Amino acid sequence: MVQITRVRMQSESQMDKLYRQTVDRVSAYEIVQKKLEQKAQSIQAKQDNDPEMAHEVEEYKEPVRKRAAGRGRDTMVEAIAKSAVRSAGSAVGRAIIRGILGSLKR
Repeated sequence: MVQITRVRMQSESQMDKLYRQTVDRVSAYEIVQKKLEQKAQSIQAKQDNDPEMAHEVEEYKEPVRKRAAGRGRDTMVEAIAKSAVRSAGSAVGRAIIRGILGSLKR
């Protein structure tokens, strides 16, 4: 009984026509991929027709980004030193804040 009422209400709804229609939209990713494929095909066709043009085609290729050389991992001594400095800094900061807030209470 509830199912029949639900179906009847849905069919009488003005929005029913919109929601019953199946729409297949193309995503932006699919559009970009298609353009890239077309570009690659046109470049390949140019290379096949004119081998001397291969050096010009290189300009259209996306440059490879190299990662910046970062710091390596810390040694054990450096890690211990960092930890000690952080702990000391935290303790000093905590003491300063307690002193300021303690003087405000008085």
